Amino acid sequence: MVFWKRVEIYCGYSITEFTDLKDALIAHGISYDERKVNHRLTNDQKHHTQYYLYVHNKDFDKSMFCTSNRKVS
Repeated sequence: MVFWKRVEIYCGYSITEFTDLKDALIAHGISYDERKVNHRLTNDQKHHTQYYLYVHNKDFDKSMFCTSNRKVS
């Protein structure tokens, strides 16, 4: 995906939420890009890795609908 034709739909530190969002996108056939940033200088394990999810601009509305209506465990 070309970076200027995508939009960020998630930025956070929760691997559980990141995985749930990815699963919802996969279930609805929406392609996505992901990025993981390791913050090695922090001592806080909870904020050690930051996760990002991106979708194509044309899929933004569909991705917002399917990720907001997913079953949260």
